[in-house]
Amino acid sequence: SIYNVTDAAPIIFTEALNKIKDLNKLEFKEIFLSKTLCLAIASILEFSYNLFRLKKSPLITRYIIDQMSSDHIFDISKAKKELGYSPTKSIINAEMIRL
Repeated sequence: SIYNVTDAAPIIFTEALNKIKDLNKLEFKEIFLSKTLCLAIASILEFSYNLFRLKKSPLITRYIIDQMSSDHIFDISKAKKELGYSPTKSIINAEMIRL
């Protein structure tokens, strides 16, 4: 079987990014672009990489844009029921995100 094992809390991308930034004392400027514009840029990059048969993936893809522009909650009810799983720590903690 396949189980989701997490703390069941939503992961809000901007909050997680800010926590990573703060814990690692990183400084960078955030810019916000529309999802439509980002998807268009990613599509052009993906097309270009395929056209020129580049072996590595582009830094920005439509999948990455989709993941970065939405929050995620994974259903852990199956793990709770079948494995007796009970989360004790938050998935977003200092140990996991320190670079």
